[in-house]
Amino acid sequence: MTQDVLDRVKPGCEPFAAEGSGENARIGVVLVHGFTGSPDSTVPWARHLNEKGYRVNAIRLPGHGTTWQDANTKTFADLQGAADQAFADMRGATERVFLMAQSFGAALALRIAAENPADVAGVVLVNPWVRADGVASWQRHIVPIQKYVAKIISNVPGVASDIADPAKEELGYEKVPVRLAATLVAGFQALRELLPDVVAPIQLHLSALDHVLAPNNAELIRATVRSPIEEFSLDRSCHVATLDYDAEAIFEHSASFIAEHA
Repeated sequence: MTQDVLDRVKPGCEPFAAEGSGENARIGVVLVHGFTGSPDSTVPWARHLNEKGYRVNAIRLPGHGTTWQDANTKTFADLQGAADQAFADMRGATERVFLMAQSFGAALALRIAAENPADVAGVVLVNPWVRADGVASWQRHIVPIQKYVAKIISNVPGVASDIADPAKEELGYEKVPVRLAATLVAGFQALRELLPDVVAPIQLHLSALDHVLAPNNAELIRATVRSPIEEFSLDRSCHVATLDYDAEAIFEHSASFIAEHA
């Protein structure tokens, strides 16, 4: 498979960025999707906020929205670097910056918040994944040993489309890119040490029917950050809640959060 094929972005997985309008144009929002997912889970959210006048950038993480083979050529540092660059660009273009993230995107967003406490106005997290042992069922046992088996097995079954709404589907990978996943462990360990430096207000959305992540992710955030935390329970949604029955509630709550903290 050629590199051109590996890097080719699939239809529906494109990032979305738009300038703001009116008084809210001075406020920027960077949105980060989850691991093995794509911007299809954050673009509707970004469009909703952009309609309210906010400048938005729903980024595509390296190796995502293409092929799982492409993802296996990336590392945690590559993913963090992309999020860092998007934040730096938004900080240079607006007066206030908010970070919003779904699942693994939360790990990248919280690290930015920890390292830039004066420049992050607030963080909105939907079913955050912030620890290596925070994956439900069988994956919880695979993640710690992935660094040893990555050279032997190339992939394991994917976890995309944990969505209650049968009319919705996430454009995620059918396989987990194990080589990339193996690099996440050190990234999560580094994040744990940084979490006490997070002081920006946090809005936390947690699905009651999440079949992908364990509750210990939210527990770690509550126990370590120094931020005020506002929580919402998503009673009708599964893991990819930004595409599920509670999506509109997430969008509206996040808009109110911006208005309150901007």
